[in-house]
Amino acid sequence: MQASSLATVVFATALSWAVFLLLAALVLKLSVQLAANLRAGYWRLVAVLAVTSVLMLFVQWATGAALGLGPETMQQVRTAEVAAVPTLARAVLGTGIVLTAAWLLLALGLDLAVRRPDGSRMGYGRALLAALLAMVLLVVVGIAIGVVLGLLGLGSLVVPAA
Repeated sequence: MQASSLATVVFATALSWAVFLLLAALVLKLSVQLAANLRAGYWRLVAVLAVTSVLMLFVQWATGAALGLGPETMQQVRTAEVAAVPTLARAVLGTGIVLTAAWLLLALGLDLAVRRPDGSRMGYGRALLAALLAMVLLVVVGIAIGVVLGLLGLGSLVVPAA
């Protein structure tokens, strides 16, 4: 990979992560307001999302390593060198584990970061509800953004291979 291509990929990844954090914090703020009737600080929620995102990178890596899923395995499935069904079943299991861990970690971050007016924590149950609501809303927002970008003709932005 050329240096300019690598720089472009790194820049696009960092930019999309920053946009995700800013947009997801708005959705999370709405979710906390709806689930717990608390007003959470925007930048505090951005920090919660940033920490949760970094932790989830490690969880996803560990889950993939534990289930034997990696780039080589997926390449073998594409070229039909191994039976695809067991490998894809492990991938579905890994996705379920990662989504559950994301939900629990986001709820933990919310419980630790969001305080009631009297200074007490918001409660893990309400944090679980707020995190679940935020994840569902983020899926809906992601689908809506994908549809809008697709209608604008920007849905298939692919970097050509060098």
